[in-house]
Amino acid sequence: MRPIDKGHKDQEYKPYNTAKRDLMEAIGPYCSYCERSIVTGGAIEHKQPKSKVRSLEYSWDNFLLGCVNCNAIKGDKDINDSNIGDFVWPDTDDTYHKIKYDPITLIPAPADNLSDEDKERVSRLIELVGLDRPVPKEGSLTYRKASDTRVEERKKCAAEARSYKAMYLNLVDEAKPVFITTLEYIVQCSGYWSIWMHEFEDIPEMKEALLRCLPGTKIDLFE
Repeated sequence: MRPIDKGHKDQEYKPYNTAKRDLMEAIGPYCSYCERSIVTGGAIEHKQPKSKVRSLEYSWDNFLLGCVNCNAIKGDKDINDSNIGDFVWPDTDDTYHKIKYDPITLIPAPADNLSDEDKERVSRLIELVGLDRPVPKEGSLTYRKASDTRVEERKKCAAEARSYKAMYLNLVDEAKPVFITTLEYIVQCSGYWSIWMHEFEDIPEMKEALLRCLPGTKIDLFE
């Protein structure tokens, strides 16, 4: 999960959805949880639900972006000042290094090197927005409805990232700058930044490009 820095704004956004353009400019048009590119159907997501904590309904510090699946699954679950620290959040935690993806299923889980407390916080966030929901059985009613394709999209992205890395490693040096520019554009269109980063982070020039290709990435966590 990409760690983000959306900055701080003192103003209140009334109605709250007037913050959407500013938020997309700050962190890009990507779901703050699953990282998919939001073409349509994205929404201002309240970390502390506006139905439960009305005082934060218009507060920038309470906003993230959510896709239709993450936003619906999270819903208005009871999160407030007393328990918000029980979860990791992409705008306050190093979610990239705290979350790993199974290389086969691409299901997220807590990283191995975390404390028991942080593993619990990661697990709670994953459950909160359903990031660990498996791909439905092919041919089933749920599969045919295609209502939640986040894992399938993540698996497709991982396969593409592996393919592009193999191509990059076989290029002559003169061709690599153009390839990097092209890949930046692909990542900007596809989203799923963490999947690309996990694949390319051992190549310094690619890591640098990925850190800077999307707005709001918290690059100081990678220095």
